[in-house]
Amino acid sequence: MKPLCIASTLATMATGRGAALGDCESARRWLADQPTVDADRIGVMGFCMGGGFALLLSQTGLYRVAVPFYGRAGVAVEPVCPVVASFGGRDLQFADGYPQRLEADLAERGIPHDVVVYPEAGHSFMTRTPGAKGAVARRTPLHAEYHEPSATDATERVRAFLRDHL
Repeated sequence: MKPLCIASTLATMATGRGAALGDCESARRWLADQPTVDADRIGVMGFCMGGGFALLLSQTGLYRVAVPFYGRAGVAVEPVCPVVASFGGRDLQFADGYPQRLEADLAERGIPHDVVVYPEAGHSFMTRTPGAKGAVARRTPLHAEYHEPSATDATERVRAFLRDHL
């Protein structure tokens, strides 16, 4: 079952349609129904594939802000909420200029944004992955490894952005 779930989620990322987006909407509705939650101030954040989902969800009009980390959707995305996005410059999946196109699109449409590519960071620069798995990840084209200066700066940027836009 696990491989089918992963395949279905990847298909949702590629097409912008599917059960995974419905699951995200169910989670948002549940959160919005909580008595301690201001339903008008819900944001979406994701890392890697979750960052792609944050971008997909940013165009629904249901979120106040989107915070994708090193993620992209497989389809064209037109966010309608403010976006603070962070990417690693050593992550070769973004060598095609995707972060720069995202930033240009947001600027052209007048959507508040803060898109940064950290030149010294790779994929997963917010994550410490120890042991053999971490050693392998560092040697992939994603250059996935924790990068403290980028992680620290991204954390501060996100906090400031959320203070201003939530």
